[in-house]
Amino acid sequence: MNEAGSRPHRPTSQAIARCGLLVTSHRGTGLPLLLRCETTPALLAGILRQLPEHERWQGELVFATDVEQAFAKCGGNLRESLYELYDRFDCRVRPG
Repeated sequence: MNEAGSRPHRPTSQAIARCGLLVTSHRGTGLPLLLRCETTPALLAGILRQLPEHERWQGELVFATDVEQAFAKCGGNLRESLYELYDRFDCRVRPG
């Protein structure tokens, strides 16, 4: 309830469209869905190929199985998958 004692106004889809609101979210918001993006291990591997000097360490310090395992462990979250792969890379570069 707001100060006037009435329920807060929730904008309608038409009102949202008129004002040009665009929301990005990892979960449903109750707003109309325009586009759903999905991640894949192939997308993660493609991002890795764009990193500087990837040809020097890919296949020697980070393997295809690492990419698949990191993707699965992180539930498809690419940012967390990259952190996971960095940790694996760092452990192999600096053992002990």
